[in-house]
Amino acid sequence: MSIIDWEYYSSHFPSTIPQKAFNAVEAQAEIEIGNVVPKYMWDGVSEDKQKDCVFKVCNKLYFNSIHAVGQGISSINNGGYVEQYDTKTHADLQAELEETIFDSIGTRLAGGW
Repeated sequence: MSIIDWEYYSSHFPSTIPQKAFNAVEAQAEIEIGNVVPKYMWDGVSEDKQKDCVFKVCNKLYFNSIHAVGQGISSINNGGYVEQYDTKTHADLQAELEETIFDSIGTRLAGGW
């Protein structure tokens, strides 16, 4: 069972993720959270914090999938006009996801992670 569904997401948060993509993104968010937070710790987190965490991870996963993480473009020079892009690797994304998860649930264990 999903922690949040489309109706909850769209009524409580700005709708960043289209409805047709939401279930897949939400399932992936739960997997990512499960890879970072042990079940015994997750079970001790309040329902509101769990929902907030899933929401934030969903948005981060969806945003990064749209913006092609790790595509290797760092700058473009267009006749004197330079645009620079901050490229992210999958390791960068994983670190951001972990930080988002721990910040959302309010858990930081010194040296434990």
